[in-house]
Amino acid sequence: MADLTGYGLAEATWGEADAPLGPFVASPADARGRGLALTVARDGTPVDLTGLTVALLWRHREARLRGTADFELSAPQLGACRIHWPRAMAAHEGTVDAQVAIIEEDGSVMSSLPFVVDVVMALDGGPEDEEGAVASLLAAAADARSAAAEIRAAAARGDFDGEDGAPGDDGQDGYSPTVTVEQTEAGATVTVVDEHGTTTAEIPRGAKGDKGDDGTSCTHSWSGSVLTVTSASGTSSADLRGPKGDDGDPAERPQKIHLIDEYVMYGGGSSFDGEKGAFAVGDFTIDIENVLATVADIEEGDGGTDTVKLEPVEALGVGRLIASEEIEVEPGDLPTETYGVMGTMMRAGDLVLSTDTGCLAKVHEVSGVGRGYGHSWVRLKGLCYLATRGYVDAAVATAIAALDDLSEVEF
Repeated sequence: MADLTGYGLAEATWGEADAPLGPFVASPADARGRGLALTVARDGTPVDLTGLTVALLWRHREARLRGTADFELSAPQLGACRIHWPRAMAAHEGTVDAQVAIIEEDGSVMSSLPFVVDVVMALDGGPEDEEGAVASLLAAAADARSAAAEIRAAAARGDFDGEDGAPGDDGQDGYSPTVTVEQTEAGATVTVVDEHGTTTAEIPRGAKGDKGDDGTSCTHSWSGSVLTVTSASGTSSADLRGPKGDDGDPAERPQKIHLIDEYVMYGGGSSFDGEKGAFAVGDFTIDIENVLATVADIEEGDGGTDTVKLEPVEALGVGRLIASEEIEVEPGDLPTETYGVMGTMMRAGDLVLSTDTGCLAKVHEVSGVGRGYGHSWVRLKGLCYLATRGYVDAAVATAIAALDDLSEVEF
């Protein structure tokens, strides 16, 4: 019989604190099959992991479960360790956010950048019982809470305050369970850590209370064109948009924003091979790590690509940025209509950029997933419209010119 030990372990090297890992794949059908064989190195030299703890921290977006698990130090002197994906993590189809942490004896921690593990569907349902896995996880948490309650009750009764007797044999090392509560958008997450591992539970937020009486303070809002002021005497609005400007030169090529499905800026790199004629100096790019850059120079190639040289502007710092087209949502607006956006794993909080209109919006709600068509139906809240510096300066100058005389405007 063939030896398939380690056959499903994805190999990766963690070379520095900001080196990206993943993405990786897991499945409910795995039985100690898929996992990660990790090598920790510094400047190409393996890091000795002897005496250290290497842990996997994970959080399942759809199942709303999270946990931790330790790597097996397969060859610590060579910086090698490995782990099979935990059963509770791989039991549900969806997206898992994960992170690797190295813990020293004094408690110091070095963590990797977060990475993604996609848990794909299993046609046969998998060799493990998903409900049983979750039930075991919750049962372990209940046992830990019960044991902690018994210890506190015994301490309150004074069971530990007897007279000194003859020394007994050394017992096993104890473990004090810890409980933490983290505020979330939907309510709170309770985390219990005991000798069996980490268990979490989601507690939903309570019902919204009755509306209070209106106050007398003055408030204002700005939609980008209309200023609205509300006070005790009522509400007044003023449209501060200037007159429409002249049409631009139709022959002038506008600046574009390109989404690049590569790690362009990784490791100090600043250039990549782009489609010939598709880029121009002054265009913007956003690579797979969500680094915003400008096109500084282009070298024409002999084939169908050009060498595009970039200058980084800023790391956007978002979990997911999706490209789309034909999206028009005014800043601050939350229309009731839905848009079809490519990507079946979208979630509230993701950003959507319409590359033809420049509209940048945030996903407010995912109302449906069209798996057969590879997209999600979402409601979007408008954030802003990306434009060139010259366009913004002209728009600001026009708005300021309209503020010459507000004496006739009632607030």
